[in-house]
Amino acid sequence: MGPSLHQEEVSPLQVMQTPKEFARHDLVEISPEGRRQLSGQAWDAKGLLKVDSWPSPSVRGHCKQVLEHGLKGVYLPGIVRRLTDGDMDSARELYGDGKENDFIAVGFVIPFMPESRRIRVPCVLHRKHVSRRTTPQQVAKLPFAPRTPALAALSVMKERVPDKIRLGVWGSGALEIYTGLPYTDCRSDLDVVVTGVSLDEVARIVELAGTLEKSFPVRIDVEVQLEEGWGVNGREFLSGRDTVLVKGIREVKLARREDLL
Repeated sequence: MGPSLHQEEVSPLQVMQTPKEFARHDLVEISPEGRRQLSGQAWDAKGLLKVDSWPSPSVRGHCKQVLEHGLKGVYLPGIVRRLTDGDMDSARELYGDGKENDFIAVGFVIPFMPESRRIRVPCVLHRKHVSRRTTPQQVAKLPFAPRTPALAALSVMKERVPDKIRLGVWGSGALEIYTGLPYTDCRSDLDVVVTGVSLDEVARIVELAGTLEKSFPVRIDVEVQLEEGWGVNGREFLSGRDTVLVKGIREVKLARREDLL
């Protein structure tokens, strides 16, 4: 994790230096060579996988098998996440010297584990092993069955959000839509992201989310993706506070709300 947040850490937003082809919540497919390297990270108890609550070698072996060979005929996509200093230390240990932009941090969610728990496997990947990238907006356009409250709410949201607004989905909903595996259940939240919206449009989408939360019921988190590459929670964006928490591909920070408007 990065440094803890304090009120005095408020600073102007800057354009993300990371190349634009990768952003938080993107899904990436990995080449066979890359999957073999990732499976080694999952097996190494001293590596990136935090196995304190899953000490069993059989569990680590299952993770290794799934990351390399897939599950039920499906290769699991990696979820692009924030790259931390610790990730960079691991990347250099795994791949040797390299620049920060040579690597991306990804997470994998492995379903069907004991006690209905899922393991989240954080890994570091060299960019050359990414064979395909799919954005949350592209995932939202894929066909899916509204079999759970989260996906049913997404289906209605897609109908009611104007086409000019780029609506995306991430989290367990995105994983189910993309893989066809049952990642969501009756307790799952719905995580959406909107791009290219005005403040009034954010207010209408958050209001819609509140209505759908009562109808299904399901918790819906709306993230607003800013042009500079930062993301901010929609409800916090509308709160009127002087400062709000923003998340980027490299850091999390407090920013002045007026800088986001």
